[in-house]
Amino acid sequence: MTLGTVPLVTPRCHRLAPTVAATLIERYARAAMREWEWYTNMPDEDPAMPGTFAVFALALADDAYLPLAHEYLELCDDEYQHVHAKLVEAYVEKNGFTPAALELFVACAGRIQELPPKKLYAAVLQDG
Repeated sequence: MTLGTVPLVTPRCHRLAPTVAATLIERYARAAMREWEWYTNMPDEDPAMPGTFAVFALALADDAYLPLAHEYLELCDDEYQHVHAKLVEAYVEKNGFTPAALELFVACAGRIQELPPKKLYAAVLQDG
């Protein structure tokens, strides 16, 4: 697509943009993650720590961000927050029950009062 004779997105910028965006999202997530702090626009019965959705997006997009997901899980409130179970479910759905998925599953299980059972886990393990 062009604006007159100037391309709106050059091939070089197009390749660079996802890396720059991911770097900015990662910086935001690291700055936002704070134990005992919550998004104010989430229901009280389903709180989420700031940075939650940035971490989810990065971890689901690229395994290079799994260390960030583990840092996030270490900060999760294991008494009130349970939205992080959705990260594990989405990761397993996307990638299967890989060693990385198992590590996320165990890390999540250690930071949640009850990890809801999912038919997906049984199906993926059975397909093995």
